Amino acid sequence: MILASDFDNTIYVEDKNQLQENIEYIKLWMRENIFVITTGRSYYSIYPLLVKNNIPYNYLICNNGAMVFDANNNIIESNPLPQDEIEKIKKIILENNLSYILDKGMEYTTDFNVYPLMAIFIKRSSVENPTKIIDELNKNTKTYHYLSKNYISIENINIRKDKSLEKIGNYLGIDKIHCIGDGLNDIDMIKKYNGGLMKNHEKELDVLENKTYDSLSSYIKELI
Repeated sequence: MILASDFDNTIYVEDKNQLQENIEYIKLWMRENIFVITTGRSYYSIYPLLVKNNIPYNYLICNNGAMVFDANNNIIESNPLPQDEIEKIKKIILENNLSYILDKGMEYTTDFNVYPLMAIFIKRSSVENPTKIIDELNKNTKTYHYLSKNYISIENINIRKDKSLEKIGNYLGIDKIHCIGDGLNDIDMIKKYNGGLMKNHEKELDVLENKTYDSLSSYIKELI
């Protein structure tokens, strides 16, 4: 079986005791099964936290599927933003005087002359009206974009967590897939695989009727 988990507020929680319990149950799961971390974070952002906390995984889906890594941190899939879409996003950013981060996958930059770019993050603190920016992105670009707590995240239109997870399942010949998450970028994955929903999830996920869990460890206990 495959279990895919979101990272922030699912695996990686503020309660250190709960974090350690999550990690112990991940290790228990991995004795006989496959564990996938799937996150909106970049590799550059998440990898130091994985090392620091000794969090294991078989596969790592970053930027919602823009980059996928195996257990040895080899890149097995890469889906950068198309150059023409980058130019459209750049125009929106400059016209609205927005603060941004450009994600190269392995490092961040603010230089639009760099390619490839895996994602563009617009800082919400610089956005007076997020709905207006989302509307502009909907009208003028063909991208996958969504609001998170701190950013408007913009990525290749062809990526999503559930799509990358399906590819991993097909590659391994495993069709039994479980998942759990708490954010808007988890909703397609949770719908597709009838996944678990973290109790303290984002309000946009209230539309789902999936079972809620206090922690990742409690979800794994039920699966085992």
